[in-house]
Amino acid sequence: MRAVMSLLVALVVATPGCSNDTPTPDVAAEDVPDVPAEPETRQLVDNYEWKLVPNAEDPFYAGNEQKAQECSTLDITTEEYPEGPWFEVDTKGCAYMTAKSPLTGPIPEGATIQLRIWRFTISVAEGPFELKLAIGDDAEVIFERTIDAPNKASELIHDTWTSEKAWPEGTPVYWHLSNHGENTWGMIEFSATY
Repeated sequence: MRAVMSLLVALVVATPGCSNDTPTPDVAAEDVPDVPAEPETRQLVDNYEWKLVPNAEDPFYAGNEQKAQECSTLDITTEEYPEGPWFEVDTKGCAYMTAKSPLTGPIPEGATIQLRIWRFTISVAEGPFELKLAIGDDAEVIFERTIDAPNKASELIHDTWTSEKAWPEGTPVYWHLSNHGENTWGMIEFSATY
């Protein structure tokens, strides 16, 4: 019996096609097609890093013809909310602000840019107010909005667009407000998806 079992084991091992070792074809890495990565959304500024810009460095200051009361560090703060920090400006005691923060990462050409800013009711006001977002040392305006005041409605300013050029990490971003009235603004998000 022992001899019969040994013969059966020898036949199974020697029989072609009964092996569990399946040959794998050699595939070079360059033959494997690239699978595009899923686009990711990246915050472009850290809302804790916004700093007021001195008049001498403010690219919008020449437009402050009325010499509106400038916002100070007492008028700005960063508040934590469930969806993350908001950089807030309270214009009860001021009417003009330009703040600056560096890009936390690059913006490639063709990226989808998203901006979300919350604006509370303007309770006391005279004339329209302006909101601008600019980027680069030459402060190229990439978003602007003018809204008539007084304006009783609060509003989420939410816009998306495609970046027409690339910007490297560390490039300055400017957020400018010219707001002749009592109001509070909250920078929620400035992001890129690519």
